[in-house]
Amino acid sequence: MSRSHVAVSVEFTCFIHATEDEERVLRALTNLLPEELRRPDSLPLRKSLTYGFYGNPILLLHLEFSGEEADRIVRHIFSSMLGEDLRGILEGFENRFAKGRLYLRFDKQEAYYGIMKLSSGDEVIRCVIKLKPHIRRREDLERVLKEYGAHL
Repeated sequence: MSRSHVAVSVEFTCFIHATEDEERVLRALTNLLPEELRRPDSLPLRKSLTYGFYGNPILLLHLEFSGEEADRIVRHIFSSMLGEDLRGILEGFENRFAKGRLYLRFDKQEAYYGIMKLSSGDEVIRCVIKLKPHIRRREDLERVLKEYGAHL
């Protein structure tokens, strides 16, 4: 299996609440990307404004990458994550994988500091990785993680 053929696309979304600093949240989001893809002027960033239950403004950030960029991002994420989180992905594969997509949620605060830590809380950056068709089982993903030098 070639390292360059794992992901079809990678999508990131996160919310910015009125009490949060947009620049800090954007930094957290871009910290999940490899250095060469972090340039603000070239990010495929979409923003949309919505409102909460009490009328408070909520900004939604959305980034999507495909092809070689998606593969580089997946390689970066998996090689940067802590072993306990990677093992958690493998152990909970059935709960995180559906219709060819792997669903991850990264802690927004930790991402700001450059740490890729999974979270089940509310303050997260949602990541959806659409995988190539040859990755459909836990064992397939485990093989990819090992290829990427992930710390299992």
